[in-house]
Amino acid sequence: MVRSRQPLPSEPLPESVPPIFVFDEDDDVRVFSSMQAAATDIEPCDVHAVVAVFDSAGQTFRMAEVGGERTRWTVTSGAISVTCTGCDTTAEELERRLRAALSRPSGRRSKTPAPDLTGCALPALIERAVTQRFTA
Repeated sequence: MVRSRQPLPSEPLPESVPPIFVFDEDDDVRVFSSMQAAATDIEPCDVHAVVAVFDSAGQTFRMAEVGGERTRWTVTSGAISVTCTGCDTTAEELERRLRAALSRPSGRRSKTPAPDLTGCALPALIERAVTQRFTA
């Protein structure tokens, strides 16, 4: 039996300021219109690859798989739990991660040089990320 990819119904999603930025272990970023969209789009079994989750205000969140089962022969997908881990954080870490992700050329074989985003402020980085990496 495969469970729904929805967030846990018993736990309301924490308040967040869209858009939502999800960084994976390669420091690639995916941009979502809401925490609900991110929690629904990401497979519960792939949550281990999620390194950091931010909203546009710089708050940090944690995603975890809950209720999945793994046996020798099968994997049953669970649900995603989202908790706020840094509701009072500054946006400096988000800015650093966005700058790093957006400064790389798109695609490993791209012949397009990476843009220089050294002087870009957070609002400009957010706008660029939404334009280039919007998922859902």
